[in-house]
Amino acid sequence: MLEGMVAKKRAPSSKKPASKRVAAKTVAPPVGIVKLFPPGTAGNEVPIPAASFQKMLSAAAMKDNSGTQVWVEGGSELLVMTGKVQAALDDGLVVIGIPVSCDQVPSATIQVAFAMAGRPRPRA
Repeated sequence: MLEGMVAKKRAPSSKKPASKRVAAKTVAPPVGIVKLFPPGTAGNEVPIPAASFQKMLSAAAMKDNSGTQVWVEGGSELLVMTGKVQAALDDGLVVIGIPVSCDQVPSATIQVAFAMAGRPRPRA
């Protein structure tokens, strides 16, 4: 139903003046850290605290917007509250909750589940 929708900004964003912008830098990992794994094998576990994961998810969802985004397709619009995206973590499962609103449904949360490798089955 949402396929083909295009995200459009409604209000102009409050961007910093060009003189105060900081250039983003791409940093490569130190030599010797990069290691390729054959398909179907797992790398080392990298634990990320749930609070840190939530902060990273929120920052990614709000990239280039002020916390809300209007998705438009034809005459239909869906308000996506990117600033309120939540994550629930469990072993082998990440559930992302995306709050949305429109004139037919004043408040709803779309949940998207991602199955991942977990302790009982570390790789597929």
